[in-house]
Amino acid sequence: MFYAHLTISDVYLRFKEEFKWHLWSPIGSKKLGVKPESLALVQYLNVLRPACINIISNEETLFLLTEQITHHNDFFSAIKSVNGFFIFCDDTATKLKHFVSHLQAWSIPYLMTEESSAQIQPILTTFIHIHLAPQVIQHGTFLEVFGKGVLLTGESGVGKSLAALYCLERQHCLIADDAPSFKRVGTQIFGECPKELLQRLEIRQIGIIDVSHSFGSLAFAREHRLDLVIQINADTAAQATERVIALNPETVNIWGIQIPKIQLAFNPNIAILIEQAIRFLLTKQT
Repeated sequence: MFYAHLTISDVYLRFKEEFKWHLWSPIGSKKLGVKPESLALVQYLNVLRPACINIISNEETLFLLTEQITHHNDFFSAIKSVNGFFIFCDDTATKLKHFVSHLQAWSIPYLMTEESSAQIQPILTTFIHIHLAPQVIQHGTFLEVFGKGVLLTGESGVGKSLAALYCLERQHCLIADDAPSFKRVGTQIFGECPKELLQRLEIRQIGIIDVSHSFGSLAFAREHRLDLVIQINADTAAQATERVIALNPETVNIWGIQIPKIQLAFNPNIAILIEQAIRFLLTKQT
């Protein structure tokens, strides 16, 4: 088990298109030293806490423009000790040039956007709690098929990556090959791809495939909830039982959450069987 770090670059890149914000940072990837169990990772500037993302909205702007705060050395000393970064919402940075100049002087990074704080704060809170949840690496290949997260497991060389390639040819998405990381958030398990394996799929006798280059940008997803585990077998025992597996799926316990699990024997039509397993899962959930 390991804990992820969060940097301002992570936040910037994750929501760059959605929030259309601008980044100022002298170091670009300053780590936010938060603990995963922290209650308030994203906060407004009513109380200064270390290791948090501090949001500056219109209300905070009025506060920062008051005569008492503008010349309050103790307040700025507290700002200087914050091991986090700031987000200026509602285009407030243009009104707070004095405050911004202090952040730059102290090498404290910040983001600027015209989006409202009411929109950004809940989205960021959810993202950060997911990002910083404790993680474990699971050997296998993680896919998104019909909007469901599917983890392919099995012995090395059984055909997990080749099965993923067949699924990609049928316009499904790869999340991570070989070593996806999983985390529990509430009552759900989420999986994502380690940065060093992004968009990579390794096929025996061929080598590493760049998924986006070969299948387009929509063939890759950054993360997804885990909905189904499919164990791929090479032996004939799975062939004998796969006729009845869909009627009586197993479950596997992952961090106290029961995830449906089935077994399939590898064959050239395994992508079709994976799709059918997802259809069966969707039928049971309706």
